[in-house]
Amino acid sequence: MNPFNRYQLSENFIGNEVVKSRSFPELAEKVNVTLELILAAQLLAIKCLQPIRDKFGIVDVESWIRDEALNKAVGGTNDSDHLKGIAADIVPRNFHPEQVFKWCVLDTEIPYRQIIYYPDKKFIHISTNHPEKTMKNEAFVCVEPGKYVQFKEYYEK
Repeated sequence: MNPFNRYQLSENFIGNEVVKSRSFPELAEKVNVTLELILAAQLLAIKCLQPIRDKFGIVDVESWIRDEALNKAVGGTNDSDHLKGIAADIVPRNFHPEQVFKWCVLDTEIPYRQIIYYPDKKFIHISTNHPEKTMKNEAFVCVEPGKYVQFKEYYEK
């Protein structure tokens, strides 16, 4: 159980949204949410998710904080930003994910560490930089499972 369920992460995101998994809800329920993870999640909410919410309205969180078991079940990488609480997979309710993805990359200064659009699954992965991780600013499109193309390459075709 998430002891931070009612913790206000940002104007429109609260703690009960940080431990979710559309594919493995039973594993998500077992994730141990620590204060360190919730503060990292708050960083993501304030810097990245809230600006998207302000522009596009409701954003559904598909996956956010994961432990190793949940991360393995969903096929996440061993060093996934989800394990630090600084990544979320999101689906905008009222806009196409590709529109939101392009806006994040082209029209804002959202400080994402990594943003990936998954056209086949219709969601966006977004993470923010964190002191314990290498600084990045990368944008990709997943063209098939395990294969990613940089934003510019994908849209310059």
